[in-house]
Amino acid sequence: QIYVRLVYVGGVASLTLVDSNTIPVRTFSAELPIGSLAQIVGADTAYVGITGATGGSSAQQRISNFTFIPYPAMTATLVNPTTLALTWTGKVAGYKLQQRASLTTGIWQTVETQPSLVNGENQITVSPPTGMGYYRLVFE
Repeated sequence: QIYVRLVYVGGVASLTLVDSNTIPVRTFSAELPIGSLAQIVGADTAYVGITGATGGSSAQQRISNFTFIPYPAMTATLVNPTTLALTWTGKVAGYKLQQRASLTTGIWQTVETQPSLVNGENQITVSPPTGMGYYRLVFE
C-alpha cells in the first residue's frame, strides 16, 4: 500500500507518500506554494480528484479512508471592551472553539457555547479572560 496525505493550508499544498511495500518503508514529501485556490479555479468551490497509474503494468488502484477536512480561517472582532465575536465560514461544520490563557502552558478548554449562524457565518461571542487569551478551532 501507498499511503497519501495531501494538505492545502495557507496557500501551500503539501504531499506525503508512504510506501509500505518496501523494506525499509520509504517516505516522500514535497511542498508546492500555489497561492489562493479560489483565484486559480475562479470560484470558492472546486473538485478534488485522485488518479493512479502504473506506467503500463496492470494493477488495481483502490482509494480507501478518504477524508476531506477544510481548514476554516477564524476572525475576531471586538464588539465592545468586554466582548469578542469569533467568526468562521458557515459552509464548514464539525469544528469546536477552544481557549486557553497561554500558548505554552495549560490545557485547551472547549467553549461550550454553540455557534450561531450570522450572515452565513458561524459566530460565537465570548468575554475574553483578563490579560492574554488564545482561541483555536479543532475538528471533532
